Amino acid sequence: MRRSITGRAGVLLALACLAHPARAQERALVQGLLDLEGWSTDSRSALLARNAGRPAGLARLCVWSAVEPVSGLVFYAQGEVEGGSAAEEGIETSVEQAGIRYTRSRALVIDAGIISPIVGMFASRHLSTRNPLVGEPDAYGVVYPTGLRVSGKTDLADYRVGVVSLPVSNDRYMPHPSPRPRIAAGGGITPYTGIRVGVSGTIGPYLSASVDPRALAGRRWSSYEQRVAATDVELSAGYVDLRGELAHAWHEVPGHARMVHGAAWYGEGTYAMTPRLFSSLRVESNAYPYLKPVGTLWPASAVKVADAEFGVGYRLAASQTLKLTYRRDRWQVAPTARVPLADGHAVAIQLSSGFDVLDAIERARTR
Repeated sequence: MRRSITGRAGVLLALACLAHPARAQERALVQGLLDLEGWSTDSRSALLARNAGRPAGLARLCVWSAVEPVSGLVFYAQGEVEGGSAAEEGIETSVEQAGIRYTRSRALVIDAGIISPIVGMFASRHLSTRNPLVGEPDAYGVVYPTGLRVSGKTDLADYRVGVVSLPVSNDRYMPHPSPRPRIAAGGGITPYTGIRVGVSGTIGPYLSASVDPRALAGRRWSSYEQRVAATDVELSAGYVDLRGELAHAWHEVPGHARMVHGAAWYGEGTYAMTPRLFSSLRVESNAYPYLKPVGTLWPASAVKVADAEFGVGYRLAASQTLKLTYRRDRWQVAPTARVPLADGHAVAIQLSSGFDVLDAIERARTR
């Protein structure tokens, strides 16, 4: 789920880009990433289908900027616009991050504004240059909340803790959440170079203010709690990079005496065959509770899906990467649900090109 603010994103990014027109390389940056994608999918999969199964394309432009007026204080923004026949919602414009960062030291960093998620680690690899595949884990949708976060790291450990406005959510299985303050925290240890083990979690409201009051069993929507506990691991050795995450979630659901439980995990491995050529495989398994009301009833039935994506990539240049992937899903549901939740597949090709606006301006000025 993204924070869609059509129009506001363009204004915010324009301000960020114009905030420091006089270069001052060490105090400002304006960079971006252009992704061009082609898709071929089946027409039935609730997870993978694009453009009703017809060949489809997509273009995505992501721009980020940062300005450091005084040492240790940074104003930053990141926004994205994407569109094409392979896009889920036509043309979508979003602000992904926009805030203020104060850095006292590596061990103490404070962020305020629209910030990256605290629970889970996939958000740091949302950009195509950091994701070895084209797809993303379905259970780890990147949600950018408004909030305040304190974080830091040493050679041995890292931490992050804060108050954020949004829960861990997936619009396919849950009502679109309304903002409410909630606590979130995470951290990890790095006992040896190339090995990290982490945990994270959050607790707070997860429903929407738009839910019919008749479906809330006499309580306020904000009184129903979600609790999430997650763990993650990273292992890098030689030409191999391994990553994985496991999350458990418990939800208070109207009409249910006990909290409804769900779990999800993914494992991912990447192997560099040459300095430019690499291959990657990601396997995922999710057991969701379906948390949308049917009238005034909440079935909260389990929805189970497993999927795998395999791909190869080639680094054409330092800022250009070409990837080709194949993904397939398998739904474990009752026969009566096979039509809306049919198995499917997707083939995707992606070309990613990074750019630096201020570098380009500087080169043009010095010719």
